[in-house]
Amino acid sequence: MGYLFGYTMINLPKLDSRLQTAVAYLRKGAVMYDVGTDHAYLPIYSVAAGISSSAVASDINEGPTERARANVASYGMNDKITVIRSDGLSCVRDYSPSDIVIFGMGGELIAGIIEKAPYVKNENIRLILQPMTCSDILREFLAENGFEIKGETLSEDTGKIYVTICAEYSGVSKVLSDTERIFGEKNITENAENPIFSRLVHKTETAYETRLRGKAGAGHDTSEEERILSEIKKMKEELQIK
Repeated sequence: MGYLFGYTMINLPKLDSRLQTAVAYLRKGAVMYDVGTDHAYLPIYSVAAGISSSAVASDINEGPTERARANVASYGMNDKITVIRSDGLSCVRDYSPSDIVIFGMGGELIAGIIEKAPYVKNENIRLILQPMTCSDILREFLAENGFEIKGETLSEDTGKIYVTICAEYSGVSKVLSDTERIFGEKNITENAENPIFSRLVHKTETAYETRLRGKAGAGHDTSEEERILSEIKKMKEELQIK
């Protein structure tokens, strides 16, 4: 059995496949700020494993905040993990974190949280994000606002596909193509052989085909769907996705 800073691995919180994708992007010795922490499992794990030097576990709701406090106390980590009730990143400046994690929210909401926090426009800060929906909107927001996407990781749980995006501020804005916005440039260039990526492409293609049929049946313009489906087909051919 392995030991992590005095904690047996078997006693550490068990991270599901979604949360595990965040761990690889956390930097050794960084201060982590977890937005929407719920049970505070990720901060507890990362600090106990010696990855994050300390952490802030934040949530907007009282119930999750109380659960997080109870869990942090039960692991004897009150000196390493601060639990706060906070709306998004409204209190982020008070703790000067360098790794910021925002999981389990829609892409539009995550973009809104980042937009309201100019503090994160700092090349030393890393954003680790997992949009539950609208990842295309989040990628477009990041690219337009000078955040460079450093990596993406795909995970799957009970048939649902999740994407984790790691981004850092560069100050250079970028225009994404349709496929880069929808699937992620890093997934296209680095994860194309991942079976999860193939499933994501097929599910997305089917969704656009359904949308096209619906709009066509209602007599609406389908030029956007036609363009995107054409780009997806071209990408599939280039990547040899069957």
